[in-house]
Amino acid sequence: MSMSSFAVSSHQLDEKLQAVNNDVEKDQIITTYLSERQTEFQNGSRASFDFPADMEWLNCQNSLSFTNELKGKICVLDIFTYCCINCMHIIPDLKDLHSKFSAEDGVMIIGVHSAKFDNEKSTANVIQSILRYELDHPVVNDISGILYNTLDIQCWPTLIILGPQGQLLHVLHGEGKREMLIRLVRLALQYYCQLDLISHHLIPLSLERNKIKTMTLSFPGKICLINDEDGIVITDSGHHRILIVGKDGMTQTCIGSRDKFKPGFVDGTFEKALFNSPQGIACSRDGTTIFIADTNNHAIRKIDLQSRTVTTIAGTGNQGNDLIGGLAGKMQALNSPWDLTLGPSPGNDNPESILYIAMAGSHQIWALALKDCIWLKNRLLRCGSCLAFCGSGEEENRNNHYPHKASFAQPSGIVAVDTNLYIADSESSTIRMIDIKTGRVKGLVGGGLDPKDLFSFGDIDGTGVAAKLQHPIGIAWRAGNKDLIIADTYNHKIKAVSPTDRTSRTIIDGSEKKESTDDSYNIVQNIKLCEPSGLDLSPNGKLVYIANTNANIISVVNLETLKTFTMDITFSDAISNSVDSNRLTLETKPTIELDPICLPNNAFGEVLINITLPKQTHVTPGAKHKWNYVREEENIAGFPLPEGTSKISFGRLKGKLEQSFEAITTYQIQSTAVASNFTIKFDVTAYYCDDLTGTCKIASSRFAIPINITAKEESSMAHPI
Repeated sequence: MSMSSFAVSSHQLDEKLQAVNNDVEKDQIITTYLSERQTEFQNGSRASFDFPADMEWLNCQNSLSFTNELKGKICVLDIFTYCCINCMHIIPDLKDLHSKFSAEDGVMIIGVHSAKFDNEKSTANVIQSILRYELDHPVVNDISGILYNTLDIQCWPTLIILGPQGQLLHVLHGEGKREMLIRLVRLALQYYCQLDLISHHLIPLSLERNKIKTMTLSFPGKICLINDEDGIVITDSGHHRILIVGKDGMTQTCIGSRDKFKPGFVDGTFEKALFNSPQGIACSRDGTTIFIADTNNHAIRKIDLQSRTVTTIAGTGNQGNDLIGGLAGKMQALNSPWDLTLGPSPGNDNPESILYIAMAGSHQIWALALKDCIWLKNRLLRCGSCLAFCGSGEEENRNNHYPHKASFAQPSGIVAVDTNLYIADSESSTIRMIDIKTGRVKGLVGGGLDPKDLFSFGDIDGTGVAAKLQHPIGIAWRAGNKDLIIADTYNHKIKAVSPTDRTSRTIIDGSEKKESTDDSYNIVQNIKLCEPSGLDLSPNGKLVYIANTNANIISVVNLETLKTFTMDITFSDAISNSVDSNRLTLETKPTIELDPICLPNNAFGEVLINITLPKQTHVTPGAKHKWNYVREEENIAGFPLPEGTSKISFGRLKGKLEQSFEAITTYQIQSTAVASNFTIKFDVTAYYCDDLTGTCKIASSRFAIPINITAKEESSMAHPI
């Protein structure tokens, strides 16, 4: 039997089942179908399948075959590519199946990863997808597409059900087939048990997650700055939580599962709220509200920093398939919202009247009204209404003057600038633009001319469709340059896109294979990026904060000095263990100007730091106080000053602040100028609790010390702060 005739018989079964509503009758139809397929197999007219011997297997101890380990098992092959949102959508179906039928019962789920993008062929990247999606079943990496072609696969995802001897039983295309999958597996197990063909032996696994250590971050998806870097919001997607950290990396707030990394869908206080693989972030201009695209909960969540609560403002918690919308927020089912941005409505100039949603699951751009406003065609849109703005729901790269005739392909990044929306359309590998006033959609860079061509990808700087990207996910606006900064995710690069010129050029090359170009001196190359998915910029546009997703870190790049560093995300015990965080408050960080100090050129000495707590307070038990030298306002966290100016370097801190409240560090001044003045700054953070109320606080101060360089030579000096 050919694969085409196998697909035909499967389709005929689907049609028969659609014609009946009675479950008993459906079971009888499927059992008869299985009997017919077994007869065909016995007389040689029904093909069987087995894995080639040289495949690369993951999540299991050994390669699997129907001549050995898989003999006697009903097998479900999940043919997927890890970028695909539809493939992500059936993971809960597979987990539900696994919860009902184990290998001991006689059922085995096997993932067959057949890549769409070049980047996805890497075994290391497939392992990352196994970890990200928390897969507990074996996965074979079909690097060359051998299984994809042998099984005549037409789309992702495809599920193929195999009998206990590898016989081809049934094929299911696309998502939304959970009921049919579980019914068919249940009846196949019953049928072949009666034939005594099911084996109940265990198959040894070697899960990839047991081979790695726990990281501070797990697949951080997006990053967003509050106000002027007052706080940095990170969706710690793999840990199902939201972190707010300072520029020094110290965690100020943890919202969601703290230690157990438990997914869920719960509103309430920061301690009780739960998320499920959150991604996109949008922060209000006043810095009091954060909106979160809670992707796997198919919901939009609102974080109120003043009341310290989380509420759901759109979505039901279940995946929807509505392509139109129009219901009030919590009544409107959503489909994998991936990113968010605040912007005006078509008829209003208020920049925070609409929360625009990159709805990856339905390949559309949606809108949630935060205020009563004027919509397209001068219609009134009530506060709380949630509806589709652009996109037909077809997965295409189609631009059009009419918003609902345009099409997107898994939009995963979105940013509003004045009256325009800019979209990172991942599956078409394009950057797109929407005119908010009219809904007109046009392409800027990437992709091809054929709207149905979703395979026009690559890594080429250029103009329009001549430029090539590979699955871009992150996007931000650089106001000073009037351009977009995008995360070209599967090329492991950060690129600048000009909406005016429709050009794309690499500015940060984080790939393993650096390309030598004539202007490579302008490209940051001393960094490794692993599928970066989110980014944001400092207010002056000089610092790029990158959610370096598969590296499980936040990377920061200074575009002016081309220097890079990794943000050290740390947790104070005051937040994570010692104190209920609803009792923890953050005091503002004043700058304390100290008297100038005159120091000789090339001097060295010591700086003494001493912390004194207010009366009737005590140190937070277990808290780790922290200090950080700020080299200059624009060059934080260790970036050197430009050549030709005064420099100062510091040694390691001697002493532990949490024990003695006193520490000493050495310094050395190196200056190329005989006389030069500059300022050194220290940030000092302490954690303490009130003896009477029990309220715990984070106190943080910045000390600024003007330094005057003189020509006088002196050997050393000690300066207490």
